[in-house]
Amino acid sequence: MRILFLFIIFCTFLLACKKESSVLGLDVQPDEDLLYSSFSDSALVEIKTDFDTGLVSSINNLGVYLLGSMQDPVFGRSDASIYTNFILKDNITNVNTGSKAQMDSVVLTLTYKTDFYGDTLDPLTVNVYKLHPEVNLNKDSIYSSGSHYKYEGLDITESGSGLTFLPRPATFSTVNGVSTRPQLRIKLDKAWFEENLLLKDDVNLKSSAAMQQIFKGLLITTSSTQTFSPGFGSILYFSLYDANTNLTFYYHNFTQSNQKLVLLSGAGTGHFNSFTHDYGTASLQLQQQIDADTSNDYLLGQQNVFIQSMAGLGLKVKFPDVTKFCDSGAISVVRAELVLKVDEDPNWQMEEYQTPLSFGIKAFDANGRRNEIADVGGIWVGGSYNSTTKEYIINMPRHLNQLCNKKISNYGFFIFPSESTSRAFRAVLCGSSHPLQRAQLRLYYVKLYKQ
Repeated sequence: MRILFLFIIFCTFLLACKKESSVLGLDVQPDEDLLYSSFSDSALVEIKTDFDTGLVSSINNLGVYLLGSMQDPVFGRSDASIYTNFILKDNITNVNTGSKAQMDSVVLTLTYKTDFYGDTLDPLTVNVYKLHPEVNLNKDSIYSSGSHYKYEGLDITESGSGLTFLPRPATFSTVNGVSTRPQLRIKLDKAWFEENLLLKDDVNLKSSAAMQQIFKGLLITTSSTQTFSPGFGSILYFSLYDANTNLTFYYHNFTQSNQKLVLLSGAGTGHFNSFTHDYGTASLQLQQQIDADTSNDYLLGQQNVFIQSMAGLGLKVKFPDVTKFCDSGAISVVRAELVLKVDEDPNWQMEEYQTPLSFGIKAFDANGRRNEIADVGGIWVGGSYNSTTKEYIINMPRHLNQLCNKKISNYGFFIFPSESTSRAFRAVLCGSSHPLQRAQLRLYYVKLYKQ
């Protein structure tokens, strides 16, 4: 009961004062055993920008995949590509396309999601390539966002040089006179598909597995030669799991016209997003931080730090002097809030570039590996964006309690955007010594000691 009573008094104290320290429970505890409560925001915070490597994009619960290119005036150029193979719709077997079958057209359809990132008034050029015969995408394999696989060098769009289009994620499409959800339709060269699939249905269309032996899948990407002025280009969101996202063979045979064979991506296929970033045209501050020695140079993050989804950039953070709070005895951390403020300078923030919805955090070990922290919520310890205060608050009391009391080693943390592989986000944050709102650690703790 005494502990509960002390806790109630402590909570009341925290609501009533900010930085004062006081002795609690003097009327209920013996003089030799005192309970102190304190608040501090003086802990040193070291923070810098670093590459976000090793993200897995094949495990995507949202089923959202990104495609596009853009030139961010602060973060440089970003490109998003899709790798996928296909299965026969309904996993049918022993396909028979009929006598003297001929291909009329081949259409790759991607169903838009309503969201997008950047400027959709600027046209994009999309290229499609067949994956190399050596590639085997597996639905049970895990693929990182930085993976790149071999593909055959010839663009297989109908023109042979890609499809240039204006993104229309909110405009319904009309297909054969029927209104459908917004979609991007890309006509492909039919010759290879006719020769290797339609005319060899007895071997290569016996099953999805047989088809995947000859047709390894597609790389869908945007043109690397297309350039954009700063602030132009876009990253589009597509659903691979939508039934209208497919590869359709339109054909006729000796007795029938208007036939079609549908291949699906999504469930049951191997697929992932691949992202590339070119920081050569990024802001000088950003370039300096990512070019610096990763073990030092936290001084470069004093003014600003940069965070970006799509396997782009995250934050390395350290609290080098946090153990000072237990120099005179053990403490119990009640709240430990890492506060990161968005820098609202108009040179950094632009309305077409969305701010991350929330952050995740992992702790480094002695070998530099990132591990889940031992805290409430695991890696998701708050970190949601407050659009009113323009800040993120990451609360990790359990982990900081262990750090402050020297129960675990202090190797620092890595912060990254949530939904990093399924949405495009970026933000410029205030650094460790920003003149308006520095990155800070707010500690609310109880100090126990023996006189």
